[in-house]
Amino acid sequence: MDFFTVPTARVRVLFVFLVLTDEHRRIVHFNVTDSPSAVWTGQQIVEAFSWDTALMYLLRDRDGI
Repeated sequence: MDFFTVPTARVRVLFVFLVLTDEHRRIVHFNVTDSPSAVWTGQQIVEAFSWDTALMYLLRDRDGI
């Protein structure tokens, strides 16, 4: 799971939220916003995993974004 930023041609910054599987580096879920919040991020995690596909571990860094 990671956030990264994308500058646009109109001088805006978009935040991309990305969830990958560890074993095959397959994209599980992604979404883009211009103003991420804790509520929005939590909702993205809920949408990325259903009850039958939730993983045992979640790897992340401690970046301040």
